[in-house]
Amino acid sequence: MLDFRWLKDMFQNQDLAVTRTGVAADCATQHRVPIFTVSGGDVLVYGIIGKVRAQKAAAGQLLAFNFTATGGASQVVAVASATTTGDVANKYYTWDGVLGNAPIVAQTGDAIGVGAVGSVLAGTSGAMNVFCPGVIDMTTSVADDGTGLIDWTIWYKALSVGAVVTAL
Repeated sequence: MLDFRWLKDMFQNQDLAVTRTGVAADCATQHRVPIFTVSGGDVLVYGIIGKVRAQKAAAGQLLAFNFTATGGASQVVAVASATTTGDVANKYYTWDGVLGNAPIVAQTGDAIGVGAVGSVLAGTSGAMNVFCPGVIDMTTSVADDGTGLIDWTIWYKALSVGAVVTAL
């Protein structure tokens, strides 16, 4: 029998990122959409970044994030953002890691407010949060026309062997 214990050690204490590709139904109606699940143990989350893949409609949506621990109640992670009216492809949204803060909507051009600055991601405060097993949701404030697509990436570190974030 082969022994692959070395494989888990190779990824222990490594920064990881998972991207969830957006689908039209995410923004089509006013609702909560599960985007990530945390399982197998606790993770330290550095931030969540969204990239518009297909232009959003002029519906004036606000975006927010909630977290529901397995067997627990929903909690606010990030309150409603600035309006995302008609945001074009390659526009970025960032969440600064501070619980209760709104996601930052890039104002103009590609990747405004996103990039490496020292050890802190620009557009973030560098705040980190421990998430136990559960589900992270994106909530939209109003219906879009179903054309807007946002790819979401979560940047994290597993705090225990077997802890992982999976895109839903």
